[in-house]
Amino acid sequence: VLVTVTYEIEVAEVAAFARAMRALGEIRLRDGALRWAIWADTERPGHYLESFVVESWLEHSVNTSA
Repeated sequence: VLVTVTYEIEVAEVAAFARAMRALGEIRLRDGALRWAIWADTERPGHYLESFVVESWLEHSVNTSA
């Protein structure tokens, strides 16, 4: 299952957001994500798309309810 999450971040907060997302990426992978990435929208500063792949929707549901 491909899961995507969009974020709109104040441009002044981008560095803190990047640090937090690196940590979140490690957590996603530790919790069973097969792949993880964060994408910046180059046409809209402050807009990001997180994507990760999990084996099943059930696995995603279990990990997000904890």
